[in-house]
Amino acid sequence: MKTKLALALLIGLSFATAKGHPVPQNLGNGLNKILENSLLQAGTIAVPAPPGGVTPTLAYVNAYKAAVLKQANAFDAKAIKEVATGKYLVDITPSGEVPLATLQTQLQAVFPALSVQHIDQNYAGHGVIEAYITLTNASGIAKFNGVRSVILQLKPIHSVGAVTSQGINQHRVNRINTTYNPASPHNWDGLGMSIGVMSDSFDSQPSAEGGFTTATADVATGDLPGTGNLNNSQPVVVLEDYNPTPGATNEGRGMCQIVADMAPKARIGFATADTGEVGFANNIRALGGLPGFTKPAAIQQGFKGDVVCDDVSYLDEPMFQDGIIAQGVIDVVN
Repeated sequence: MKTKLALALLIGLSFATAKGHPVPQNLGNGLNKILENSLLQAGTIAVPAPPGGVTPTLAYVNAYKAAVLKQANAFDAKAIKEVATGKYLVDITPSGEVPLATLQTQLQAVFPALSVQHIDQNYAGHGVIEAYITLTNASGIAKFNGVRSVILQLKPIHSVGAVTSQGINQHRVNRINTTYNPASPHNWDGLGMSIGVMSDSFDSQPSAEGGFTTATADVATGDLPGTGNLNNSQPVVVLEDYNPTPGATNEGRGMCQIVADMAPKARIGFATADTGEVGFANNIRALGGLPGFTKPAAIQQGFKGDVVCDDVSYLDEPMFQDGIIAQGVIDVVN
């Protein structure tokens, strides 16, 4: 019992010490370095003394500032930010001392600039709040009673897809569909199926590639289903697009084109996965038609995916346990 008590006190002391630092150590994914650089450049904090308590030389101070600046710029370039305001997208994980709804209300009252984007009520037993925050509020939020950590959301990685014709052969669609093989004994064309697709964007203009095509043009050429496509007139149901300017690649639309080639009669839905991990997880739930997570009826249009696919990875997804995104998948499967 004494050992357990001592361990609990040690953990509590470490947590309190981390929060009491000028740059709270419960800022994650490089947000601590971005904040430290900002404070150093403004002269609000001093360069910490070298090991051993030696008085820092000017060369040491300049080298330290240069190193922090380099780290901060690297993280800043990868951060998900609100284009119009420059706010940073973060995941605020609660400690469990305060109910999630109460914590959200208190944070929004104290930090009016905090803009909540997504909420997972149940993750890890305490939930998580995904929100845009200003850098000036980062320290205060991290030190707020009931907050365990504030984790910067970094831009996800997208896997570049194969050429459509390769997909047809690799998945052996040509063996089950008479469109590609008139001699096939089957014609499984996806009729009656609903397939959800997730990537960065669907029809963001202009795209990083220059916006050479649009979703409307793809329907006209038969590369996407929709009004005017004689093979499949069901338009792609877009639950949520992503429109960073610039930066979107419309990779999601390319994936939808591949799905349309392999299952030409299927109904296709799209939702972005690039608005943070909670946003990603909630859009998995939305594409799966999970009650409480679907979009307004005019947007959802009754879409409920039998299959949901994505090509997105977040760098801080846990390797050996279910994280925020995996929990979204589990919720839909169950």
